[in-house]
Amino acid sequence: MNNRQFAPLLFTALVLLSLITGCSGGRPGDQNHSAKDSPKKKRPAPTHEAHPRYARLFSVEYKKRAKVVRLLNPFDTTRQLQTYLLLPRGVEPHESLPEGKVIRIPVKRVALAHATHIGFFSELDLLQTIQGVSQRRYVKNRQVKEAIEDGKIQEFGPSHNINIEKLLQANAGLLFAAPFKENKYQKIKDVGIPVAVNSSYMENSPLARAEWIKFVSYFFNREEQASRLFDTIAGRYNRLAGRVENIADQRPTIFSGKKIGQVWYVPGGKSYMGRFFEDAGARYLWRDNEKTGSLPLDFESVFYKAEHADYWSIKENLQGSYSYEKLSSENIHYQEFQAFQDHQIIFCNTHKTPFYEQGILEPHIILADLVSLLHPDHLPDHQNKYYKMLGRKK
Repeated sequence: MNNRQFAPLLFTALVLLSLITGCSGGRPGDQNHSAKDSPKKKRPAPTHEAHPRYARLFSVEYKKRAKVVRLLNPFDTTRQLQTYLLLPRGVEPHESLPEGKVIRIPVKRVALAHATHIGFFSELDLLQTIQGVSQRRYVKNRQVKEAIEDGKIQEFGPSHNINIEKLLQANAGLLFAAPFKENKYQKIKDVGIPVAVNSSYMENSPLARAEWIKFVSYFFNREEQASRLFDTIAGRYNRLAGRVENIADQRPTIFSGKKIGQVWYVPGGKSYMGRFFEDAGARYLWRDNEKTGSLPLDFESVFYKAEHADYWSIKENLQGSYSYEKLSSENIHYQEFQAFQDHQIIFCNTHKTPFYEQGILEPHIILADLVSLLHPDHLPDHQNKYYKMLGRKK
């Protein structure tokens, strides 16, 4: 083959080679981009965001690989109580984050200063993370009680006077506790244990209290589970409340509590118990009060307002039985209330029922109990769990 015959073949080969390398190689940047977008490489799953709908005392802001959780002071909601920066292990805080307490998530070991928080951990399948509790006598959850008895969970004393040495033995990375006006947890912080303040009991509605399951979930990356649980609870509660909201002309009056020492504590008008009574179709006598916590009164003030009330609600932590006779033996003047005389006292024994532990996540059941007692025609087949009519005098 001479040179003139070879030239066209050489040209054709060079063109084909350039086309092949152009398709397979490309620019270095294009090659990296292709590898980055390869379906074989796993991308991090998007974070499920769980913002509060009813709770007013906490909020969350999702940032790149971080959650910023803010708490309001429940005693003065114009002030912020705490900011938590929840970061995965190995991730350092970046400049866009505000100042706050850094907590590595998911948290692996916790201590609970109040048995009321156990319900959140039970519903989120996190009981195995509990390494310490304040007092076993208030615990209702059987699994937790057995773990305490077996020495797997450390008991470290009452929440207002925690035994720090025993708390340290629990080797917990985080303490969940209720807020105090006084700085009762500073010594715990000083030994390196961060405190997550759960203010659920200061919320102004049953659903706001239940929604603190989302607050707990932030520390364990369980937001999706918490949202699903809460949506079910809220749906059931709102449907039932809607059934009795239009019975304004049939609303019986109700009051709550009893005298303890020299003081009678009644739920504030904006408390979650006040909301329970209203949503159950009653007219709570202190509905116009603005407090979310308890209102300390003397006996005379309560009697003046509630003497002729239709119903009286009492919660009591009692191992034995309770009766009108026992109630009158505590204070003979209790017999002078109309609700006592008409045997219309609604009673909850918190020793025999998990009102404070499980009830916080069963507001729809508590509401159903109250509706069935205040308006029996609305729920004739309901089986009461927490509240029942106090047995009559024998």
